[in-house]
Amino acid sequence: RSRLSLGRKGLTNKPTMEQRRRVQKQPKRDVINGNDPSLRKSKALRRRKVPKRGSDKISSSTVILLASSFLGLFLLGYMYSVIGIFSGRNQTTSGGNALANGSGSNGSPLALRGNQPQKQTNKIKLIDDANHGPLQPAASLDDVASFLLKLVRMSSNDLRHIYEDEDRQDDSKAKDPFQLEALERGECPHVDSTIDWLPPKIPSDASTLFKIQQSSTDKDSSNRKVGVWFEHLSKAGGTSMCNLANANMPKKDVPQYYCMPSEPDMVDARVGQWTNRKLQNYIRDKKKYFVSNEWEPFPLDKFNMRPSVDGGNHDDSDPWLIFVTTLRHPLNRLVSAYKFWGILHNTAENKPTLAEFLQRRENRARNDMNDPQGLGKHLGANDDFLAMVGRPNFAMWKFSGGTMPLPKSIGGAVPWGDIEDEWVNSFLVAVKTLCQYDLVIPMELLSTTHETKDGSGVGPLYDILGWDSFEDSHVVNTGPILNSKAKESDLSEQEYDELWDKNRMDMVIYYWTRAVYLTRIHCASRLVA
Repeated sequence: RSRLSLGRKGLTNKPTMEQRRRVQKQPKRDVINGNDPSLRKSKALRRRKVPKRGSDKISSSTVILLASSFLGLFLLGYMYSVIGIFSGRNQTTSGGNALANGSGSNGSPLALRGNQPQKQTNKIKLIDDANHGPLQPAASLDDVASFLLKLVRMSSNDLRHIYEDEDRQDDSKAKDPFQLEALERGECPHVDSTIDWLPPKIPSDASTLFKIQQSSTDKDSSNRKVGVWFEHLSKAGGTSMCNLANANMPKKDVPQYYCMPSEPDMVDARVGQWTNRKLQNYIRDKKKYFVSNEWEPFPLDKFNMRPSVDGGNHDDSDPWLIFVTTLRHPLNRLVSAYKFWGILHNTAENKPTLAEFLQRRENRARNDMNDPQGLGKHLGANDDFLAMVGRPNFAMWKFSGGTMPLPKSIGGAVPWGDIEDEWVNSFLVAVKTLCQYDLVIPMELLSTTHETKDGSGVGPLYDILGWDSFEDSHVVNTGPILNSKAKESDLSEQEYDELWDKNRMDMVIYYWTRAVYLTRIHCASRLVA
């Protein structure tokens, strides 16, 4: 440290003895670098004309000149900034309105990017508003199907890690492409302008006419009628959905037996085997506007009864259809089927375990697949209508038109790669079928996710069908409401993993449809129609 000494010139810093020794002991390189005080007396320094301190003083006129220059520059910059703020405000206002409407000044969703004159401000604005831009669905159904095919080809271990492991948040590789956790919190997390797995929205022609039809007191006022085709997956909320239909529609418009059409000799007339013409006549003549198909796979030709397809709507009186279904967590659905069919409605004295029930159901489904009169053949009423309710990938079987094969191995890991040629086409058909449905509802959200985030409506069921009554939507047809969570069942960890592997396709489809449903709720203001 320096000691303070008071001399004639006042308070000064005087070096200590230690500092003096330090200067004397400095190496030669310090001398070369000019750190030795003795260099001040060197010839080199004497040649430099160092002005005296008195010459450092700046005249008052120079100070005034510099101050006035700086003041002028400041005022000039301030004027330009004010002009820029007001012009930028006009640009931001018009651009913000266009963004809120999902398009720019020329109607293009991305037109806003080219209309901002200030590049630096525009770039910052785009980064700040990255989560608030318009969102486009996939360009085609093929794009959606290809995206999901890549996902389902992942190993079951990786998929389980993404969607079920509690430590997945600590793993940077375990990224959910659907961002379900954020959607479950009511957020709209999507940043990319195009959501590759989001199907294009179905035109609303049939939906609009259906809501007008339901609100009209005179049902005969229009020649065109619209009915709802409900694809009922057993133990996936079908009874609850039928209950909602009776709560929101006149009871005379809904078939009495679990929403299934009846005939004089059949309480369940198996509408899944009807021709389009028979169904059109039923809607028009019986004035029933909600029909449920539970046992047969979805008949793909029913899409010919929608407005956008020329397949039987040439006559103005031919009814249209709206397509709705509910999906449930696949493993929980299987546990529910076990408790309903394997325990509650099983008259045998010795009840099977869950693993035994599922094994027997898989064998039963395999026999039906080999039967020329099986459920997927659409050739007649199969007496074993319960043959498929416990099979693996039940939803994929339903929406592939009954073509999804069973795994070749019975028990243990499933060699999906060995039978890829057999299941890929059925998988793609099932995905494209679900993409063409007007509404696919996760059963767990049937009665809990109706209010939209901004409070402007009551969600998809209201938007598509005009339904706004959801009281007591969770019902069962017989027996109490039971806990059907597969993770809390008596399955061992190995049995649970094997069951997950067998139903890998259904699992991916379930998480996908859940993400689609929540995205259309929480991102409604950003989705481009």
